[in-house]
Amino acid sequence: MHIAIIGVGGIGSRHLQAVAQIKRQVSIHLVDTSKESLEKAMKLYNGVSHTHINIIESYNCISNLPKELDIVIIATSSGPRKTVIKELLENSKVKYMILEKFLFPEIKDYSEVSELLEQHSCKAWVNCTRRMFDFYRELHEDMKDEIIESFEVNGVNWGLGCNGVHFLDILAFISRNSDGFIFNASKLEKGYINSKRDGYIEFLGTMKGVSKKCKNILLSCHDGDKLSCTIVIKSLNYKYEIDENNHKAKKTFLSKDYVTEAVEFSFLYAVQSTGILIEQLMETGDCMLPGYEESIKLHIPYLEAFLRHLNENSKTEVTICKIT
Repeated sequence: MHIAIIGVGGIGSRHLQAVAQIKRQVSIHLVDTSKESLEKAMKLYNGVSHTHINIIESYNCISNLPKELDIVIIATSSGPRKTVIKELLENSKVKYMILEKFLFPEIKDYSEVSELLEQHSCKAWVNCTRRMFDFYRELHEDMKDEIIESFEVNGVNWGLGCNGVHFLDILAFISRNSDGFIFNASKLEKGYINSKRDGYIEFLGTMKGVSKKCKNILLSCHDGDKLSCTIVIKSLNYKYEIDENNHKAKKTFLSKDYVTEAVEFSFLYAVQSTGILIEQLMETGDCMLPGYEESIKLHIPYLEAFLRHLNENSKTEVTICKIT
């Protein structure tokens, strides 16, 4: 089995740690334009057990990859991602692809990549992993017959631009719907702030929205010294208050005299989730992540709202929003 990881800095190196521990015979191929990132990734790789790895090779360009690949994880930043996908599919036959979010910074990229994936018969998913968490899968079952009245995320420095799609994917998952998402950026703070990643931006304030199955979506992110993030989901019969930072939640039964139940849950980090995803793909040809076409139904309207916000104070038309 041949697995490639393109972009091995940051999250890419965590994917590598996970792949190294897979209990299958695997050949790993790494691509990054940064020699330093490749060297750091190899140090992480050497720090974990990897008894089933046949070979690990690293390259500085995609054209050196094998002509047939089973799984490719694209963990670059959003800016070059479309070009990377195009070059990859022109160079290699790829069976399955996992893409990091935020997918792309420009609206036209989404349809272009859809066409590329279809043209090359490549199945792709977006790495919104909360769908894999036992807690959110139980919540998915709780909400099976519910009408979700509101979905709110509020906190400090949690990444409204880069991470908003993760939370919107929770809503899409539990409501069993990714259609009709519309966003209003009028409550964002003016302009933008610089992201932790060079060359990218972030936003503060509140993004309002609706979907086909939820009439009140509020995503609020504020500036501050300490990271925090709380999710409140309300339906006719339940209210969930979720504190992801402390892995705790409170479930209130609105139809049972407001009885409350405390819940603790755990996260699956990349070093755990990626191995599970690869096993699922190799065994079934599918996985628990949202498919590409489903995920872009969230990405596109969210990106459009940020672009409208940027254009409000720009003398020239802004078509690229550099969130990643």
